[in-house]
Amino acid sequence: MLARQKIATLHGIALHCGYPAVANKTERIKAIEETSHLYSSIKPAPLNILSIDVGIKNFSYAKASYERPLEQARSFKLHDWNHVNLHDQFGASQANSSTSLPKTYLARLADSVVNKIILSDSWVPSVILMESQRTRSNTNSVTLPNVLLNYTLEHMIYAAYTARLDAFPSYKDVPILATNSGKMVNFWLNRFIKKDSRMNLTFSKKLRAGLFFGWLADSKASPIDLLEISSRLPSDFGASTSKKQTSYFLDSFSFATKPGKADDLIDCMLYNIGAFQQLLHHFQLQHQISHDKDVLPLLESWNNDHLRYVAPVVERFDLALRPEFCSWQYGRMYSNR
Repeated sequence: MLARQKIATLHGIALHCGYPAVANKTERIKAIEETSHLYSSIKPAPLNILSIDVGIKNFSYAKASYERPLEQARSFKLHDWNHVNLHDQFGASQANSSTSLPKTYLARLADSVVNKIILSDSWVPSVILMESQRTRSNTNSVTLPNVLLNYTLEHMIYAAYTARLDAFPSYKDVPILATNSGKMVNFWLNRFIKKDSRMNLTFSKKLRAGLFFGWLADSKASPIDLLEISSRLPSDFGASTSKKQTSYFLDSFSFATKPGKADDLIDCMLYNIGAFQQLLHHFQLQHQISHDKDVLPLLESWNNDHLRYVAPVVERFDLALRPEFCSWQYGRMYSNR
């Protein structure tokens, strides 16, 4: 069935479902089938997602449940969403000023993360997402030491997690998927929004915050029901400046460590909701394939929904849609295609 599709259709499917987007059609179909096999092993109801943004002083994570995703329900339950300074929580506070830490110390932090954050008898994730630590700082002597520490911690977490699986058999079949901010931004924004001359690391962070805050301000634009979070915010949240929105947001939660900025917490939630969207699309696609139904209407509905999701940030930052979506207006087509 997939072999009958055009390469553009397969590309759209890959982007919406989080499948690898390789160039060759045969390899693309193979990648979709292999990833589908992995996704199909994930328990869909409820869909419990743990997303992790690794950092020693700014370790962020979100535990969320999505009820009845196969029924396209928008229900969302937030079990835990936190920002932790691992030195203060599990290590030694005096280590905050050090850029050179013994690997035994990092191993202790990793072990604590696994035992006290990841593993639980009361809430078991269907899938775990962990942000891969960037390596683009390898020529920057200022940021490189911290990047290397986070990189080492990330891999120690994998090792500590694997070592504990025998004691937590319910986690043995839980996949851990590596992700990064580039993939996340591409999923939510870049594939729909025209390249902008303002785009840099700082502007990208503003857009991600604007996307999430837009959902909190306008429930109709959100892919899921975020009332559990938006109900904490003042009524003028949507009309407030970005700086004020960040302040309102940070003040609405009692985090283990008071974050100086909201970036990591927001990214963590965008990873989480993005994974839900990709898995939901995967389940919908498999239903179409199993019933030998045309996938084009499904792909069009995904595009239509996604344009509604990005509408608040498009309007707030005066962004332009990519040419192929210029006949669409935030979830409604200007004209028939």
